[in-house]
Amino acid sequence: MIQHAHFVPSTNTSPKTPTTPLGRSLGLRINNRTTMINKVREGLDVNVVIHLSKTMGLTEQAVAKLALITTRTLTRRKTEGKLRTDESDRLARIAMVFDEAVDMFNGDKTKASHWFTTPKKALGGASPTDYVDTEIGVQEVRNLIARIRHGVFA
Repeated sequence: MIQHAHFVPSTNTSPKTPTTPLGRSLGLRINNRTTMINKVREGLDVNVVIHLSKTMGLTEQAVAKLALITTRTLTRRKTEGKLRTDESDRLARIAMVFDEAVDMFNGDKTKASHWFTTPKKALGGASPTDYVDTEIGVQEVRNLIARIRHGVFA
């Protein structure tokens, strides 16, 4: 392996150990990707919708809509207490990219929420919330965050 003077490879190659807890915006503090995957597979507690909505500064219905959960389904899930795996996965994906936006603003959730809901030229005039309903959209938002963090705004 070629090493450059300015590059120091990470000694932590484990995909299980993120640098910050997973699920922060969901009200979870999971330090292990495998645990997060298992939680999503089991179905997250419906209260993560409430927590994420408060964290993002959106209504529960707006957060549910981002995750393609209808109001009627959300009401049913509140009675059942748990989300289905696919619903949990979509909410976790949204929360993880929102957490990246919070990190971009040094922990300021208000600024991150404003950024997340404001149209961006780099997204063709759409806001990040308009993109997070699909995996490819989430990747575009993550790419935009990475470009901003590295000083590439176009």
